[in-house]
Amino acid sequence: MSTLEVKAIQAPTGYKLAMPTGHILQTIQTNNTTAINSTSTSYADTGLTVNITPTSTSNKILVLVNGACQTYDNGVDARGWGQIVRDSTALQAIRYGAYVGGSGNTDTNWYGTLAMSCLDSPSSTSQLTYKVQFRLESGGTSTMWQPDSMPSTITVMEVQG
Repeated sequence: MSTLEVKAIQAPTGYKLAMPTGHILQTIQTNNTTAINSTSTSYADTGLTVNITPTSTSNKILVLVNGACQTYDNGVDARGWGQIVRDSTALQAIRYGAYVGGSGNTDTNWYGTLAMSCLDSPSSTSQLTYKVQFRLESGGTSTMWQPDSMPSTITVMEVQG
């Protein structure tokens, strides 16, 4: 049996070297540990932002988020919303927090992580900005990302189309 050993593969002049569909072409990750608090029901940035430039319009971008978050309410609901945004387009939103039914609950404080993912088809070879935003759900007191300097991460991967 023979073994083929190469140091590099290069496409001939005038051709592009193409990877099979589904292969990861590039990965970029950033994290944030700065606590950001909000008492608003409008979306605000969490500080998780990453830029990527796809190499082909047929490629997809896989976005993975692991967010450390907290909600607080002096009643029975403690919920917030997190969303993934490409440039100015919201791609996915997920609710987080706790609901404690019944009366007599005076403090509802929830710490946890929010995992989000989406496979985006931006059809672009221009630089794209992906970020995570958050907001308080109506009726709550406050919500926070990266409480107690807990890290949150956003990872984007270009996937061969």
